[in-house]
Amino acid sequence: MKKIIIISFLFFLYGCGEKVTGLKDETFNCSGIGGQKRMMNVTFKINPDTKTLTFKQSGELFGNIINYPREIIYSIKSSDGVKILTNDYEYSWRNLVGRDLYYISYISTDDKKIWKYGFRQTSGEGFIFKDCN
Repeated sequence: MKKIIIISFLFFLYGCGEKVTGLKDETFNCSGIGGQKRMMNVTFKINPDTKTLTFKQSGELFGNIINYPREIIYSIKSSDGVKILTNDYEYSWRNLVGRDLYYISYISTDDKKIWKYGFRQTSGEGFIFKDCN
């Protein structure tokens, strides 16, 4: 009887997890306002084989002062083919005055037309990218 309860519990836990389905090999080139309040272009590329989302930017997200990566590969946490949410990506670096800076970012979209590049440690809206082609 204990085995049946344990197996049932494991199936319940597995079924309650976030699912990644409906991914297609797609690339979205979008525009939006970056951290320097200037218009910039970014790319979101979905890889269904590895269940990852690659984010590319030209360095304008934060400018030259903050040494933020130009390309980050996020693992996809959940997807129904249209809505996508990535796992968090943690990045840290030491600035010129010796202060450690930490960034925890994620990407989400509800319709693949508007993409949100957000940060966990801030209360703001994050960066919004749209006009994708």
